Amino acid sequence: MKKLLSVILILGAAFLLAACEPSETVKCGAGTVLKDGSCVAPENDEETDICGEGTTLVEGTCVLDEEDPLVCDEGYHEENGACVEDEEPVVCDEGYHEENGACVEDVDQLVCDEGYHEENGACVEDEEPLVCDEGYHEENGACVEDEVVDDAPANALEKLANIDFADSDLSAWSIEGNVALSHDASGYLVANVSSFTGQFYEENFLIRNLVTQSGYTYTVSFVAKTDVAGGRDVQFFLEDTDAGYAKYFLETETLTSDFQTFTYTYVATTTNNDTTLGVFVGEMVNAGLGNVIIDEIIIVKESGLVGTKVEEMLNSDFTDSDISNWVTEGNVALTHDANGYLVIDVTAFTGNFWEENVTYGDLIAEGWTNYTITVVIKGTVERDVILFAEDTDNGFEKYADVTFTVTTEWTTVELTFRPLVDNADTKIGFFFGTMDNAEAGQFMIDSITITAEPTFD
Repeated sequence: MKKLLSVILILGAAFLLAACEPSETVKCGAGTVLKDGSCVAPENDEETDICGEGTTLVEGTCVLDEEDPLVCDEGYHEENGACVEDEEPVVCDEGYHEENGACVEDVDQLVCDEGYHEENGACVEDEEPLVCDEGYHEENGACVEDEVVDDAPANALEKLANIDFADSDLSAWSIEGNVALSHDASGYLVANVSSFTGQFYEENFLIRNLVTQSGYTYTVSFVAKTDVAGGRDVQFFLEDTDAGYAKYFLETETLTSDFQTFTYTYVATTTNNDTTLGVFVGEMVNAGLGNVIIDEIIIVKESGLVGTKVEEMLNSDFTDSDISNWVTEGNVALTHDANGYLVIDVTAFTGNFWEENVTYGDLIAEGWTNYTITVVIKGTVERDVILFAEDTDNGFEKYADVTFTVTTEWTTVELTFRPLVDNADTKIGFFFGTMDNAEAGQFMIDSITITAEPTFD
């Protein structure tokens, strides 16, 4: 019996040693069992209090609880893990404001008078913007002269030498006909006309082969007189000689024994190297033999087209009594009606339709621009009239014209034209001469409206 008990004890001890052998490396806490090398709660044990204080069972594992958020008493707030007493907000008296935890006195906003501005707490007078004269520009608070690139050749019109005649050298001048040139010690050019060949242009003095450049406006002034008793007429001109002597300007003036200044403008839309400047002193109405005396010639060149544009025709509604820009030919007289009309009085006919006319000239028309002229007109009689627009210096070439019938009631007529190049001698006008259904009478124009629309068709 003792032997049997010993055997049972030995076997039991061996079994116990075999079951506990893994515990030498993994020891599980109370309420957990070893499973696959880890201590886990039994699957049928849902109790959570098997974990120690401050830990919680999560998926069979006891994990450390998160710390409770710090809750501070009223009047305190959490700051870096501790409760810190709240600071009372700074309340400032009227006229003060809080700045960095302190009350600072308010500063009244500075209000400056007109023409002054605030600068560093004071009112400082505004500076007037610098306005520079033409040909100058502002640079660092000062007006500096524009740099002009002179691309004009030596024989450019504006570079004519000795046109104040301070020098006795007159070699640049040519003469035709019965004319002799001399230099007066007082600084004058003296042209003596001893006889007439027959035509107004056959006695002349001039300078040839001058250059005028496209895109510039030339203003030419002659200061002249004569010693012919009672005065005499001359014609000042500027021409494109190789283009059939086409005149840029040709004006008849009456010289007296006193110096007078005669000024003309030419707007160059093309460059020309055979321009001629001169004076016709031949046979003409009120011509006389003797001396034509030039004190000086003044030439000014300006960039751009300078003058009145077609669409900017002055006093085109005739509210002003100044109708001096309108010119007549033939048996036509102009007056201004107090109601705001241009009154055209045609009293007789010379012979051709164009010989009685009323025109407004020297207007600037721009190439590839559509112009529309609208005229409101009536008459004391019913008759036909021609409205036209022309390039005067190009042989009076018409851009467009239209024949219409004027009645005793207000009639509106339109004319449209489009130049292909810039032109500074455009003329707008009316022909009242002999034509079918022509009759003398008075004709009133209420207004002329002109619009311009650029186009590149």
